[in-house]
Amino acid sequence: MKNRATLHKLSVFLIVILIFIFASFCLLSCNKETQKEYIDYTKNNEFEVEHTTYVANPDAEESEQYGMEIYCPKDNNPKYGLIFYVGTVIPADKYTYLSSALAKAGFLVIIPNVSFNMTYGYYEDQTEVISKKVLKDYSDVQFFVGGHSQGGGAAMRFSTDNQSKILGAIFLSPLCYPDLDTDDAKYGLSNSNLPALLLEAQGDCVLNASQKSDAEERMPQNVERHMIDPGAHMSFSEWEDDATLSFFYGDGLGITEEGKALQKTKTIEYIYGFIYKVIGIEK
Repeated sequence: MKNRATLHKLSVFLIVILIFIFASFCLLSCNKETQKEYIDYTKNNEFEVEHTTYVANPDAEESEQYGMEIYCPKDNNPKYGLIFYVGTVIPADKYTYLSSALAKAGFLVIIPNVSFNMTYGYYEDQTEVISKKVLKDYSDVQFFVGGHSQGGGAAMRFSTDNQSKILGAIFLSPLCYPDLDTDDAKYGLSNSNLPALLLEAQGDCVLNASQKSDAEERMPQNVERHMIDPGAHMSFSEWEDDATLSFFYGDGLGITEEGKALQKTKTIEYIYGFIYKVIGIEK
């Protein structure tokens, strides 16, 4: 009788152990199935690009609406992304060469849409609001911040205030508006270790020497810097018709179409190299 009772207890114990093992296996299997699989950046990815538009205030007048353009690798989960700010009055679609190339390689690219495409002028009310929303809504993505011209100034402001939340900063001929910053409220990374990339154009006719010097002074000491030649300020975008270039002091009028295309190719290559270096992948 005693042996039978002992055998019964042992059987119950074994059953409990088996149930625990089975439950643990099911839980691990469930977690494995639901765990997000990120893109493998060691591969030369060629994803289809999905483009969507988000409006933060759809009930407002069209001229007062703001939001973002989103470019992402379709049906894939990017681990890294770029928030990119446009240059003065330049529409987001004039940077498709860059946003599409990065999304195709597996990066999430978000371009804030602000009133009149003035990313620095509407920084506090719109640019910063959208940028913080991006970091919150895409909390599983690690972001770089970048910008061109006036957008470079916006990128400098946002990266200065949010260094711990981003991986690095990318500047394409940045305009940081020194005249608008007081000495005790000057945005900059000169005392920062944040990785940064500065791309300049040899034939830049938009920024003067003082503005270029000011931007350089705001860069971290270990900034990676490249001068693109031939290159023009406006050729970091695709807004390059003669009428536009004439308005911007004739910037880029003396550069061939092949030279402008080469500038864009080099821009993408330098940005790729910088991003992969920061995330620790050799290409």
